[in-house]
Amino acid sequence: MNKKILFLGSIFCLLVLSGCGKNTPATNEPINNTQTSPTIEKESSINIPNLVGKNIDEVVKELKSYIKNDSEPKTGQAIIDPKDKKTKLWTKVFKKGDQNITSLYNVDTREVVNFFVSSDKKEADKNYILKISQINSGDTKYSWSMITKPDKTFSGILIVPKK
Repeated sequence: MNKKILFLGSIFCLLVLSGCGKNTPATNEPINNTQTSPTIEKESSINIPNLVGKNIDEVVKELKSYIKNDSEPKTGQAIIDPKDKKTKLWTKVFKKGDQNITSLYNVDTREVVNFFVSSDKKEADKNYILKISQINSGDTKYSWSMITKPDKTFSGILIVPKK
């Protein structure tokens, strides 16, 4: 009996010493046991708050190596803003790693209206997109909202600069 207890005690000590019983540090973020966000590679993300307040030409200059479409609208091709029925809008698309950024801008003033950020990763969720975009919910330069598809699945984050 003593040999059995000594043997089980030794195995328990080995497990604890090997890290099996390690505690992970507490965070302020809630733990989601049903889904884990993918790992974020810092070099594959674009800091969206650094782009807020810049016009589209400045955004393109900063993200030049990640641009997917650099076209300007031809006559009659721009989207007309449904709010005022006059403002011509167009988009530029950027991609770095699994991060996709679409910037909507005013063709005449070159002012960026918003950024939409999504990811190619299937398991990407709101928290993952906020992290790769480096969005801070307390920032006063912009507001953000979660965008869902018609079937209510997560699509991405819309970031709107505040005026």
